[in-house]
Amino acid sequence: MAGVAPAPESISYALGPVSADAAQLGQWHGTATDENLLIGGPCPMCGHDAPQLVPLKVTALEAYAVQAGSRTLAVTLTCTCSAEHAGQPGTRNAGCGRSWQAVAIVEAGLVTLGPVEAPGPAGITPAEAAREAAIALATRAVQEAATSQLATVADAAQKWIAGVTAIFGLFTLAGVTLTRTTVTALTTPWQVAVALLGLASVALAGCSVYLMYRAAYGWPVTVDVGNAGSLLAWYDDQQKQPARRAGRMRMGVHLAAGSLAAVLATAGVLWFGPQQQPASADTQATLTSGTIVCGTLLAHASDGVAVIRRASDGLAITIPLRTIEALTAVASC
Repeated sequence: MAGVAPAPESISYALGPVSADAAQLGQWHGTATDENLLIGGPCPMCGHDAPQLVPLKVTALEAYAVQAGSRTLAVTLTCTCSAEHAGQPGTRNAGCGRSWQAVAIVEAGLVTLGPVEAPGPAGITPAEAAREAAIALATRAVQEAATSQLATVADAAQKWIAGVTAIFGLFTLAGVTLTRTTVTALTTPWQVAVALLGLASVALAGCSVYLMYRAAYGWPVTVDVGNAGSLLAWYDDQQKQPARRAGRMRMGVHLAAGSLAAVLATAGVLWFGPQQQPASADTQATLTSGTIVCGTLLAHASDGVAVIRRASDGLAITIPLRTIEALTAVASC
């Protein structure tokens, strides 16, 4: 008979949008938390109960955090009834396949639904139509991210372990080139140069590893998507991620090249930098009589004498300067 709605069981499964009026949405109720809306009511197509969990926040990689605003928000719902419909896929609670738009109003933790306002007689402007289309795309993206966010974040965390290990490995690489003996053999200005080059090498390498891993795996951030503005901001940020990650990868490569250059410069300074002259511990005094006294010069007194601790027996010998023909620094007596 014309005008009679088909029985719910006779409705075949089909993906596609349907409209929902105020009477149908008025039967929907639920509760709200800081994280989700838990709501339930009949599907406007098949009439079966279709409970929904609508995320208000999403944890995904590299998302832009926007503060929560109004709790009156547009939601996209799908039929999740457990009834059997012809043509259903094998997934659990596939429903009849229909989806519809509604407005969720949250007050004191309770949720009610209303219809999306219909356009006026003059219709909507192109800008408004584009915004509505963007909201629909962003809503679907949030739903997809919400279903996979735990596995995505866990997988990224495992990969970051290797990144942290690689950063600590850089200090071992620097230690192969920089040893205490090789550095202290240089004159003081060149020791400072080696220290600065070594620090620059490690810093550049660490930044390079960080940027490369950020480019590959991103950074998990929890975002409030409880209103249209924050939802669109998150979605817009997701669209910019490929260009941002490409920029981080390029910068990481450049920093790696800079780190390698700093390591090579450090090696060059160690190989070719001026060495300190070895300090002499002993002094050899040749007297006018031909006697040689060798030992440690203790004092060169103003009263015309020199005091040398003789190396052979450890005695401190006082020698008048007028009797010294020559004083010579020697490596050892």
